[in-house]
Amino acid sequence: MFRPGQFVLGYEVVRKLGEGSFGAVHLARSADGALVAIKTLVAAAADHGSRFRREAAGLRRVNSENVAKIVDYTESEEFGRVLVMEYIPGELLSSALELSVFSVPESVELGLGLARGLADMHVQGVVHRDIKPSNIMLRTTSDGGHMPVIFDLGLARLLDGPGAALDPRAEHTSTGGLVAIGTPAYMAPEQILDAARALPSADVYGVGVCLYRTALGRLPFEGDDRDIARRKLTEEPPPLKLPRQDEFGLRYAAVVNRCLARRAAERFRDGAELAEALQELSQLVAHVPKAGRITSGTLARVEFPARRPPPSSGTLAPGSSLAFRSQKSRPRALSSTPASTFGAVRKTWWQEAVGSRVLLIAVALVALVLGVWLGLH
Repeated sequence: MFRPGQFVLGYEVVRKLGEGSFGAVHLARSADGALVAIKTLVAAAADHGSRFRREAAGLRRVNSENVAKIVDYTESEEFGRVLVMEYIPGELLSSALELSVFSVPESVELGLGLARGLADMHVQGVVHRDIKPSNIMLRTTSDGGHMPVIFDLGLARLLDGPGAALDPRAEHTSTGGLVAIGTPAYMAPEQILDAARALPSADVYGVGVCLYRTALGRLPFEGDDRDIARRKLTEEPPPLKLPRQDEFGLRYAAVVNRCLARRAAERFRDGAELAEALQELSQLVAHVPKAGRITSGTLARVEFPARRPPPSSGTLAPGSSLAFRSQKSRPRALSSTPASTFGAVRKTWWQEAVGSRVLLIAVALVALVLGVWLGLH
C-alpha cells in the first residue's frame, strides 16, 4: 500500500484511486508533471502474477487511442509487480449506465470507438476476453467530449507471439462443471466452454452485449452467472428490438444482433469488420444535429445530454433512443399506447373548442358594437 508523497519507480504517489480483487491502483505524477496510474498486485492475490505479466505484454503490443497505454512494468523485491499506465480522466461506462440508457447515435459512436480499439488489439494478436462496461473508460477530452478507452488486459489471450501461454494454469477456472474466464453476462458461448480458445469474435460478442445494454437498458441474458451460462449455451439470444423503427434504428439493431450470434462464425470476424459496419452507420449520425454524442475519434466531440435514471423494470426510458435532437426539441415517439393516444386526441379537441369559443365571442362583440352604433344614429 503506497502513501501520498511516496516515490515509486520515480513517480510520486498522489492518492489511491481504488482496489479490486487482484490489484490496487494509485494516481501518481512523473518528474515532468504528467499523471499516471500505478497498478500493483495486492498481497492476497500474489498467486495471480500471470495476470499482470499478461496485461503488460498485451499493452506493449497495442498502440491505439481507444486502448489504455502502458508506460512501464517491473517486478522488484521492494514493490513487487508494478504496472504503470497512462491516467485516463473520465468516468467508467458502468457508472454512466447506472444513470441512463444511451441514444442510438450515442451507442453507434461508442461502438465505433470500441470496435477500433478491438481492431488495434486483434491485428497485434491480442484477444481481450473481458470486454464489459467496468473495463471501459469514457475519457474526457480537452473539448468536453468523451472517447471510449478499453483497459484491464489481465485476462487477455496473446496469439502467435512470445508470452502467449504465460501461465497455462491460469487459462482455466472451473466452477460447477463450467470452464470459463471472464464475466458470464458478457462472455461469448464458446468462451464459456473453453476460454483458452477464445478468438477475436469473442470480443465482438462482448461489445455486442455492451451495445445491447446501452440502447435498451438491460442485458440480453439476465440472472445469476450459472443460469446465464446455461442459457447462452442452449438458447439463441433475444434479438434487440428498439422503439425506434426507422432505417437507422433497424440497422443498428441488425449490427448488434449479429454481434450476439450464438455461433462465432455468424458474427463479425473481428474488431475491424465490426468497425466497418458501424462506420456506415456513423455516416448517418454525421448528418443529424449533434445531441450529446460520444466520440469515436473522428466525429465531433460534444458533451453528454442530461441523463435520467434508468427504469427499474429494465424497459427503455421514454424517448431515450430518439436523441437526434436536443432534449428540448426531442421528436415525438414513433408509437404510443392507447392511453397516450387518447390524451393527444383530447388535447386537440380542447384546443379546437377554445379556438371556436374565442371566435364566437369576438363575433358577438362586433355585433353588439355595431348594434349600439346603429341605435345612436
